[in-house]
Amino acid sequence: MEFNPSKCEAITFTKKAKPVKGDYKLHNQVLTSVTSAKYLGVHLNSKLSWNDHVDITAKKASQTLNFARRNFSTCPIKPHP
Repeated sequence: MEFNPSKCEAITFTKKAKPVKGDYKLHNQVLTSVTSAKYLGVHLNSKLSWNDHVDITAKKASQTLNFARRNFSTCPIKPHP
C-alpha cells in the first residue's frame, strides 16, 4: 500500500514553548505541518490537550439535540389509536 502525500499531514507532539521545526517528506514531497488533526475519530492537537476534542464533540452533540428538538416539537405526545 502506498500513501498519497497530498492527503497526509505532519504533526509534532510537544509541550515545549519553542518546538524544533523540521520538514517531513514522503515520496520526496514535503508534508503539510498542522497543529491539530483527526485520527480514528479523536481530535489530537500538538500540545496534547483534550480541549479541541471536547469542544468539537460537545458542538456536535448540541447540534444533534437541537435537530431533534426542532423536528419533534410539533409531534403529538400521545399516539393516535
